[in-house]
Amino acid sequence: QALGYFQQAVAADPGYAPAYSGVADCYSSLGASSVVGGLPPRQAMPEAKAAALKALDIDDSLAEAHTSLAIVHLLYDWDLPASEKEFKRAGRSQTYAILYDEVQLELGRRQRYGTQVIVDKAGEPFVLPLEDPDKVDSYLREIGLPPLSDYLRDVSNAFYRMFLDQRMVYS
Repeated sequence: QALGYFQQAVAADPGYAPAYSGVADCYSSLGASSVVGGLPPRQAMPEAKAAALKALDIDDSLAEAHTSLAIVHLLYDWDLPASEKEFKRAGRSQTYAILYDEVQLELGRRQRYGTQVIVDKAGEPFVLPLEDPDKVDSYLREIGLPPLSDYLRDVSNAFYRMFLDQRMVYS
């Protein structure tokens, strides 16, 4: 349904870049969910890319459009440098790091940035296998993110807050 609304917005104002970005995101989602009723990636992702590029033609400063294009580059084109560039232009380096690590682990590889963790019963995060543990902080610094220890502290704090919220609900 969202795709139809964004297409209506494009028809109503062909110069409105955020509407094209919305079209791109809808097609990306449909292509990524082809197994559960979406569209075949070969059909959806070129549409997503075209819409993201159109949005950028209209407004090259639109962060959402750079993010839309970055997702296509990452999940369909498998062009990691282009994806990283677009995520950086969008100011969304953390999103890039998370998606990059997810893809690497899905492919049976080790993650680069350490964003994929599991939390034990005590609330301590455990980092899933890393490409190069000694270089993880320099990788994070290269894309403008804080050290892994800061991220793990935030994950632990979030888990603790979630635990407290659960206790309040069940008390």
